[in-house]
Amino acid sequence: MDEISMVSYQMLCMIDARLRQLKNHEDEFFGGINVLLFGDLLQLPPIKRSGAPVFKQPDHLQPATHLWRLFTLCELTENMRQQGDHTFIEILNALRIGELTANHFSILMQRVIQNPSDEFATDKALRVYTTNQQVNNHNAAVLNLFRNKGSRIYTIKAQDQLIDATRNTDTLNLANIIPTDINKTGGLPSVLEIFVGAKVMLRSNIDVTKGLVNGATGHITEIVWPQFRRTQMYETDVPSVWIDFGRDGIQVIHPKAIQFPAKFNYGTAERRMLPLILSWASTVHKMQGSTVDLAVMYLGSKLFEEGQAYVALSRVKSLEGLCIEKLDCNKLSEVDLKPHYTLFADDTTISSVYMDLEMVQNASSRACEKAEGVYLDRGLLWRAQVDELCNKLSTNIFVLRNLRHCVSGYILRQAYFALFHAHMKYALIVWGHSSGANRVFGLQRKAGRIILDTPYH
Repeated sequence: MDEISMVSYQMLCMIDARLRQLKNHEDEFFGGINVLLFGDLLQLPPIKRSGAPVFKQPDHLQPATHLWRLFTLCELTENMRQQGDHTFIEILNALRIGELTANHFSILMQRVIQNPSDEFATDKALRVYTTNQQVNNHNAAVLNLFRNKGSRIYTIKAQDQLIDATRNTDTLNLANIIPTDINKTGGLPSVLEIFVGAKVMLRSNIDVTKGLVNGATGHITEIVWPQFRRTQMYETDVPSVWIDFGRDGIQVIHPKAIQFPAKFNYGTAERRMLPLILSWASTVHKMQGSTVDLAVMYLGSKLFEEGQAYVALSRVKSLEGLCIEKLDCNKLSEVDLKPHYTLFADDTTISSVYMDLEMVQNASSRACEKAEGVYLDRGLLWRAQVDELCNKLSTNIFVLRNLRHCVSGYILRQAYFALFHAHMKYALIVWGHSSGANRVFGLQRKAGRIILDTPYH
């Protein structure tokens, strides 16, 4: 199983149960077959409604065997995608664990371009956004760009029908019972606008051996209408299309029929449509596992998920192939992984109650906790914890003081948020109004005076 970070623990349990049935070995985990899991646990987690992370057994499934702990970790340490670009690799590794420095932010800010052109133009390089709405808006903008250039664009409408009605449908408007979410209609859209040259993405597995799988992208080279027609005659016409998938060659994609539950318990509906969507832009979630040469990334305020910025940036092979549309340094400085459950057992030391990434941490030589973006040695005394954190902030103040004379006020403020945000959250959540927190706030005031360029008192 690939991209294991996006698989929930509940899904792992269902896979285990199903394999036991298929292999007729009810008493053996996963039916007695060998199971390999691949992925980076600091990439995107399962979507919220699908369940807990794959490494975390929910309370209601205890005391059953913890399936995740049946696996043995084999850590791959060589970066293959960005091979040769050591600066980019260093930035990605730091972003992955929430340890970006002022120098890293400075390099990323050099890749921010307000109006990309040439190879990064609107209709050329892939845009990577955080939400579906942003993706739809960009695809519509590119479509209008080609429409204004004179391209003939065809509107394809899905053919929907109710094939197994469980209620009276004499006066029913079929559109009212068909789900509007494309994920609930088997990946088939209700409407699709296409033209020769349009960039599209497959939303269904067609032929795995030919590379025609969900997520494959290409450009339409020919539209073939029903009954050997030369063009679209009826708005209900659903054509076949020839698509150039690059290294997978030019392949024909035919309309596909998929059945799914209708809304309000009306029975089973069926939709016949091309299993395609426009793909000049894509969400970060769809891009996980993909590699591109060029991309324009959105890393602004709408980032909402742990690991989202890291996954987005790591899709491109090099810094030269990266263009950033918007950059919110504060978002990139936030913790990519939620903090582990940590308990201050007494006034002297820190002890861990539960570690979400037990296997990963055991593989690391670093004996420390990560909480709100700050690594803390579990063997340090309480006072030493305060001293270590304050030393880090003092270093950050030194960085800000030197940056003040060589960067703009905007970049200086972004650097402030990047260097202080996680530490301030940690101080507030863990220490509250203790003397340790007061020392941290004192250092924050010094940093604030640097930003405002006011003297110390």
